Amino acid sequence: MTMTIDSPTRSTDPVDDGTSAATPAWFGLLQRGAVVASTITVGLAAGFFFTYQVSVTRGLAIVDDRSYVETFQAINETVRTAWFAIVFFGSIPILSAALALNWRNGRWPRALVGTSLVLYLATFAITAIGNIALNDDLALVTERSPEVLAAARADFENSWNNLNLARTLTCVGALVAIALVGRLRDTSNSER
Repeated sequence: MTMTIDSPTRSTDPVDDGTSAATPAWFGLLQRGAVVASTITVGLAAGFFFTYQVSVTRGLAIVDDRSYVETFQAINETVRTAWFAIVFFGSIPILSAALALNWRNGRWPRALVGTSLVLYLATFAITAIGNIALNDDLALVTERSPEVLAAARADFENSWNNLNLARTLTCVGALVAIALVGRLRDTSNSER
């Protein structure tokens, strides 16, 4: 007497382009978990930059030079928290893990996770090379004469805002790409 049992510990990803073999169920959970974690961290980062773009910079645009410089200096002194670090720095290894775990999941998931990682790395680079450098320059402004404050703001505001727009767009693009990976999975699972 022979008996055939379908193993519940093995699953085949329906998004697969045929290049990978069946994967253990726990590995599928790990793959999905990495995509979900990536979506959360990149989404939080995108929301942070978007909030600056649509509210913080607009509010600061209407205040006087002294208020502008002092407020931005205060924000820059307090923004570097553990929560910010987890989201901002943590998105890179989480996206990298999602890419590695989903590498054999097919062309589209691999391309979307890779695109998300590249766009997030661009966000990171814009912030590190552009925004933080400007923040550090603004932190050096200690004199409070109207002329110095006006010059500091003129050197800072437009450049910082343009860089923030660029990183907002790259980060939202990274979010869309990683969210589409989850959507591919949802669509393929509903077709079963």
